[in-house]
Amino acid sequence: MTVQDTELAQDAKVLKPLVVDLDHSLVRTDTLVESVLALMTKQPRAFLRALAQLRFGKAHFKRAVADHVTLSHATLPYNEDILDLIRDHKDMGGEAYLVTAADQSIADGVAAHLGLFDGVIATTDGHNLKGRNKAARLTERFPDGFDYIGDAMADIPVWEAARDVYVAGSSRSVARALQQRKLTPKATFPAPRMTLKDWVKQLRIHQWSKNMLLFVPFVLAQLFQEPGVFNRVVAGFIAFGVVASATYLLNDLNDLTADRNHFGKRYRPIASGKSPSCLPWCWRWPC
Repeated sequence: MTVQDTELAQDAKVLKPLVVDLDHSLVRTDTLVESVLALMTKQPRAFLRALAQLRFGKAHFKRAVADHVTLSHATLPYNEDILDLIRDHKDMGGEAYLVTAADQSIADGVAAHLGLFDGVIATTDGHNLKGRNKAARLTERFPDGFDYIGDAMADIPVWEAARDVYVAGSSRSVARALQQRKLTPKATFPAPRMTLKDWVKQLRIHQWSKNMLLFVPFVLAQLFQEPGVFNRVVAGFIAFGVVASATYLLNDLNDLTADRNHFGKRYRPIASGKSPSCLPWCWRWPC
């Protein structure tokens, strides 16, 4: 055995398993929300049947959704900084595990695509692996300790049980909660911020120019002295623009896989994970 091999073996004994969360951590999106949106738009009846499974618990709902939707694991917006951390950890002889509240089939698909993890633990058999359930499972699985990469308030119990804390995202509430518990992150991976240019691109503001046609009758009729008419035309211009932007947003959500496979469209805010890949009501999906 070489000196380098000996040093790696010693490092491996010191290193704790690196446990990585999936949604908004390893990937800059929520796989459940994407799956639900795909099911709603493409198989509405199947969505209603899956929704009925909520009476048995969130884990059954996730299973029902995953049974009908297959995500493109290769095109998901992965966090490259976290991938680099995992690779470095593995190069030093450590182990890495994907542990997530997502359904087991989704987690297995991601792990198989990346080929970086020594094991996968996810929601299965009616057991929703989130929050304290995840913390208890990891404490049992790794009695000698583990390091954890997470992103949300639900991860607080897991961070409290972990040795080293890694934080993905830029949630102020998470930062305050960690500070209150005197948990200092070893590293943070801030989420990319949407700029004004990004919002303009996402909402397709340039397409609003088509609505200028509304002003043509106003000008031709020479109604410049009619402020009420002008105000209604402006209101119509804005209303048509909002409807157009909403339509583009829904189209982007519906075409995520296709956009991510496109050489140019994959850089769109939603497809790239720079912008929330869901509507406000489901951005904080309580699952």
